[in-house]
Amino acid sequence: MRYFRPRRVPEKDVVVKVDGLVAKVGFRAIHFSQSRESNQTPGIPDRLYFHRLTGLAFWYEGKADDGTQMWEQQLFERDAVACRQFYVKGNFRDVFDFLLAHELWKLPMGVEAKMVAGDPWKEKLETAEQYAKRIQRAKDRRRGVKA
Repeated sequence: MRYFRPRRVPEKDVVVKVDGLVAKVGFRAIHFSQSRESNQTPGIPDRLYFHRLTGLAFWYEGKADDGTQMWEQQLFERDAVACRQFYVKGNFRDVFDFLLAHELWKLPMGVEAKMVAGDPWKEKLETAEQYAKRIQRAKDRRRGVKA
């Protein structure tokens, strides 16, 4: 039997996906990440997002699923949190949870947010009903029932 590891999503692609998510809610992004050597202060996160209507701003450090922070990034996070600034590190799910917690992403009544597991390139949101149907289809496939 062959085992397949899920494909690793590069940090750069994670940040681009998050940019799209927060833009839908009305955030403006200030880009700090650079792929080349620069004189920029070490530890500065990839993005600073502003939402002018709500007055909310947060720092974002994009990380792939297996990514870890450098000590400079950890220091920056501690300083930002100590100064009562929001700091989010991680991937699409972490930012989405932040938006839900601050009520910037509203879901219709009776709809639960669940992330579709599997291919991280096709990560999307689904309703509780869609989730139940997907699970039922998977069970039927295992039992050999045709759809």
